[in-house]
Amino acid sequence: AGGVAAAGWTDGLNAAWITSIVAVFAGLALARSRFSGATAFLFATVYGVFVVGFFVGLSLPGDWHARGLQMILRLNAFVYTVLHGGTSRDPLPFPITITTIFWYMGILGAWSVFRRGGVWAAVIPAGVGLLVNAYYYLGPARIDLYLAVYVLLALMFVARMNLLSREREWQSAHVMYSPDLRID
Repeated sequence: AGGVAAAGWTDGLNAAWITSIVAVFAGLALARSRFSGATAFLFATVYGVFVVGFFVGLSLPGDWHARGLQMILRLNAFVYTVLHGGTSRDPLPFPITITTIFWYMGILGAWSVFRRGGVWAAVIPAGVGLLVNAYYYLGPARIDLYLAVYVLLALMFVARMNLLSREREWQSAHVMYSPDLRID
């Protein structure tokens, strides 16, 4: 999300990386709860509307009533234009859409890691998003550095989760192993 914000496609994209951080913590809370997947998705959607609206709304002028009304009216006009075959030049739907995508990626990633112990649902969507962003971006910002750091951190995360999975298998099979293996 930071790489997408750094590309500066339009104003308001800083909301995406802040929202994604909040989404990871919300996904962690939902993963540790007793809620079923469907109920957790419902909660994530309801909270997501407010979180996305809050952080995207920070880039709009006026008080919160005016910001909320402006977002609703502009999104309504955008949807109406799209449904009737027109073209919209309003930039607001883009940061809202991107921020919503990163909200769900954060929720899905945290849910996958903390509820199911899987890493790929956490790593692949954000990586594909960053790769597409880097591919289409032609500006002066060093988006390739974001991609390189992401790949490095993702590989370290996958390796750590793989080791954690192996440790659980070894413990259940009563296999002796050195605790220093984590450091290595």
